[in-house]
Amino acid sequence: LLHVAVTDLAHFNDFIMGELLKHGGVRDINSSFVLANVKSERGAPVA
Repeated sequence: LLHVAVTDLAHFNDFIMGELLKHGGVRDINSSFVLANVKSERGAPVA
C-alpha cells in the first residue's frame, strides 16, 4: 500500500508513468481520490 500526495492529476500521472511503473515489481495499480471533504472532524470537546 502506498499513499501519495500530489498537487494535481497531471503530477499524479507523471509519478505513475515516470516513476512507479518503471520498477519491475509493479504489475498493477489501483488508485482512489478524495473529491471533497464530507465532514470536518474536530475531535472530542475538552471540558
